[in-house]
Amino acid sequence: MNREDIEKKLIEILTTHEIEHIFKPSTNIGSKTLSLDSVKFLKVCVDIENAFGIELQYEDAISSNFQTLEGMVQLVVARKNVSND
Repeated sequence: MNREDIEKKLIEILTTHEIEHIFKPSTNIGSKTLSLDSVKFLKVCVDIENAFGIELQYEDAISSNFQTLEGMVQLVVARKNVSND
């Protein structure tokens, strides 16, 4: 699975949870405009873990790496140990 595949799958997960407006790499997931409550956030985390066969750590969920689509891609890449090409 390459970065493009990871990004597509993340977009699919986020769309399922009606979080479409973060597809711009600079949009902050934690911003007030997204209305991402804690329950939805946890559901997204579980879906990401299941989709990629990874286990997110507590520090992943609170770090800046989880605030944008690009950050999420980088997080999955790091957890899966996928090349960055």
